[in-house]
Amino acid sequence: MLRPRFGQSQSSKRDVPNLTLKVHGVKFDSKKMSAYNKVCQFADPQKVSCTYPHVVAFPLHMKMLTHPEFPYPTAGLVHLSNTLTQYRQLEQHEVFDVECQMSTQRESAKGFEFDFVTLYHCGGKLVWEGKSTYLRKAKTSQSSANKAKPKNANLAEGFTNHQIITLASNLGRQYAKVSGDINPIHMYDLTAKLFGFKQAIIHGMWSKARSIAALEPYFETENFSVHVDFKLPVLLPATVKLNWNESAEGIDILLTNESSTKPHVSGKVTFLSK
Repeated sequence: MLRPRFGQSQSSKRDVPNLTLKVHGVKFDSKKMSAYNKVCQFADPQKVSCTYPHVVAFPLHMKMLTHPEFPYPTAGLVHLSNTLTQYRQLEQHEVFDVECQMSTQRESAKGFEFDFVTLYHCGGKLVWEGKSTYLRKAKTSQSSANKAKPKNANLAEGFTNHQIITLASNLGRQYAKVSGDINPIHMYDLTAKLFGFKQAIIHGMWSKARSIAALEPYFETENFSVHVDFKLPVLLPATVKLNWNESAEGIDILLTNESSTKPHVSGKVTFLSK
């Protein structure tokens, strides 16, 4: 079994530590990848989807979150955003060196934020990288009074393409099985209620992957970047609407509820140079 190697710089115990974790000789399991692609509805079960490296690296993120120097419990952390950049199509037979880095926290209006940066190298070259930003809710010097919420409006106005997507009540459990992200808020209504949710919610990274799976036919290059911000949670079961606009530079994405009055995910696919 591969053993990750930690590196650490000096940091305050009250702060998120600067950690680096490296694993060499990482290979993709074709059966696990095929199961993941099926749950996220990628067309080709044997193609390495651009979100799959995040799933493979997720256990490394968890090792960092359970490191003795990490100051917060994992329960209650909020996944704010995710950016991935694929510099070329990855192949399932390749062998990778994976490096994960955790950044020092910073204040925001809602609490303290920190990043996971994940790097995949193959043959000494960077082929994929990802960044996930997390929030620990707390009062900070930047906190202010809550702003008035805008009235319901058609958020999809101006988007020319739309697709309705249905999510089953057990989708959180399906995704947890293929991703390894087993969090009570995604599993059952009862366990989700313990953390303040009315029902189980789907993983943000499933929403991102499912959106990309729907839009893959429009991708013009195999090297691209996809950034998303996670907005309101999707309660299971659900019917959501994927809205998008195409341009020469990429694709604008907005995932909303069926009536397009509540945002779930917003983001953009940016095509890199051919």
